[in-house]
Amino acid sequence: MDGKTGFECLRFGSDLSICLICSGEYSNSERFSVPMHLFGSILLIICAIIAIEACPSKGPPGAPGLPGRDGRKGSPGKKGQRGAEGEEGDRGAAGVTGYQGDPGPPGDAG
Repeated sequence: MDGKTGFECLRFGSDLSICLICSGEYSNSERFSVPMHLFGSILLIICAIIAIEACPSKGPPGAPGLPGRDGRKGSPGKKGQRGAEGEEGDRGAAGVTGYQGDPGPPGDAG
């Protein structure tokens, strides 16, 4: 390895190896490496996620859930036909007294 660039290979078993290329200031104290236990854990998690997503569920379907909330109200429909004339109702209370008008002309002198 030289002082500027370095290649570091991590070997896993006989066939699998991963090489990390580091550029810039490079020294033995600043070496970029992935710990084996961390790399193995991450690889295991990724493989588990792929297996779970790829394999469909084979269990029986569960019970139906609770009913959802009602949707929003739709637009109003067309106006319907006018119904039959109803019967006449009771007479209402008397209203407020209206304007009484202007006073009339003066009468003849006596």
